[in-house]
Amino acid sequence: MAFRIVNLNQNDGSWKSFRENWEQQCEQLDENPDSYAPDAFSAIRTCLETPVMQSSDRKSQAVSLVDSDEQHMVAAVLHWHPAPGVKGHILKVRQLTVCPRLDFGELDEDFYADVLVELTSRVYKLSENELPATEIRFHLRSPADKVYFAAFGKKIDGENVFEQVKHHGAWLHIVKRT
Repeated sequence: MAFRIVNLNQNDGSWKSFRENWEQQCEQLDENPDSYAPDAFSAIRTCLETPVMQSSDRKSQAVSLVDSDEQHMVAAVLHWHPAPGVKGHILKVRQLTVCPRLDFGELDEDFYADVLVELTSRVYKLSENELPATEIRFHLRSPADKVYFAAFGKKIDGENVFEQVKHHGAWLHIVKRT
């Protein structure tokens, strides 16, 4: 698969394309698109519509993970100023929401793991370039995510790729080497 991350934007048509794809997936699954993940979409829309969130210390983006023309996951990515005890900016990934086909089990768990791995990799790349950060924090959406991220953290931490990988409740903290 050739995954790519797309910064969703109302002006360039990417938000419209994302919504149309998810509506199509919902319709194929006999699900009402208007009631699919309303809380997540509210937070995602806030990233798209709130210019107040954009400053030198705080930025937000809505991102989607795509392969070909199919949207697989959406998330709010928040770039925060340094917090007490943190050496640089923090990149927070919230409202991680999988596409209807994954959510309703039409795509298998292995594909779900591939999507999580790819999103993790793409967010790391964002933290290296577009949204520089010394720490990445993922808000986990389900117990299954916690299992994945625990395995991911243990594997990555064992390879000394990051300074530290730890869990705090429903959050995975990845502290990058500086």
